[in-house]
Amino acid sequence: LGSYAKNQGVDHVIDTVTTVKQLENGDLASVETEQHGTIAADFFIDCTGFAGVLINKTLEVPFQSYSDILFNDRAVAMPTPHDEEGLPSQTVSRALKYGWMWKIPLTNRYGNGYVYSSQFVSEDDAEKELREHLGLLDHDVEARHLKMRVGRTTQCWSHNCLAVGLSQGFIEPLEATALMIVQDTVETFMQRYEQGGYSERFRADVNDKVNAIFDGVRNYVFMHYKLNTRDDTDYWRANRDNGNVSDDVARILGVWDKGGDLLAELREQAMRLVYSPTSWYCILAGMGRFPRKPRKPKRNHQVYDPKEALAYCEAMVEKFPDHRASVESMGER
Repeated sequence: LGSYAKNQGVDHVIDTVTTVKQLENGDLASVETEQHGTIAADFFIDCTGFAGVLINKTLEVPFQSYSDILFNDRAVAMPTPHDEEGLPSQTVSRALKYGWMWKIPLTNRYGNGYVYSSQFVSEDDAEKELREHLGLLDHDVEARHLKMRVGRTTQCWSHNCLAVGLSQGFIEPLEATALMIVQDTVETFMQRYEQGGYSERFRADVNDKVNAIFDGVRNYVFMHYKLNTRDDTDYWRANRDNGNVSDDVARILGVWDKGGDLLAELREQAMRLVYSPTSWYCILAGMGRFPRKPRKPKRNHQVYDPKEALAYCEAMVEKFPDHRASVESMGER
């Protein structure tokens, strides 16, 4: 249930919501709980995850699915022990047959998972593929299977309820944006509430901004799949051939492919972009897509040697302390 204010203090109640009561105007009045009875409030934060108990089931705010654009809707995860002395500082992502796999170093183990599409592979086969990559086919390490509701609510703020986290929406963790969206939602809500309270104008501002963030992240994550060149499974071919391209993405690809001024196009979309122009250049060029007729560089245009940049980065790495030692020192402070 979370926290609620009482006498200018905070009581933390752990309980299960059984029913939700509304006022005549549709606002939420209270929630009925199994052990603590009725809990009333002036404002509610829906943190009920994919269930969307308040925002979707009670207030009936529609959910906009991204399933026609982002195919992945499942994940299977399992841990493995550290197989080296040091502590890596980076997450490794690897494309598999029907999605992608993460490997996240923690202080005591690795967290591993496979994000995939149930349209193209079964739960059992996805787990088998992950176990093969981890060398766990003959081990009894337990696998955890997850279902993902990919998309967003059409309004994260409706009546006297703000949906935050999974209840407001979710995009697969390829770009790890969930916490950023939560933070942005809370800060935007606080700013607009201080400016206009419950007024419809400021409620609409919050919803428009949060929706733009979700759609912007969706567009960028989509590019990872749209630009793929794999031909070994129907999954990767379907992603590449997917014609459900947003207007913003269509304009970006059109300008880029023709060798036009991509920076000008991105600046025009600035209010809807989440990722910087540099990120868009990186995803387009990094996935091997280049303009068919690139523009000639301007006279005296400065060009950097990638080998020099790589050498500089490698030299800088030597100046960083051991990652495990750094993490352990933080715990001692």
